[in-house]
Amino acid sequence: MGRAQTKRTRRADARGTRRGLKMEGRVYVCHFGGWHLTSMSRKKYEELATA
Repeated sequence: MGRAQTKRTRRADARGTRRGLKMEGRVYVCHFGGWHLTSMSRKKYEELATA
């Protein structure tokens, strides 16, 4: 997760602004076994996953 955040931060710094930059706060495993990053809260993610 740290590597993805660092990459995104570097791009924002190159643009000169971090305005509107979404920061991932947690990871989860998808149904196919892959890892993903999300900026959603755990509550919001669980609501979508159970729907």
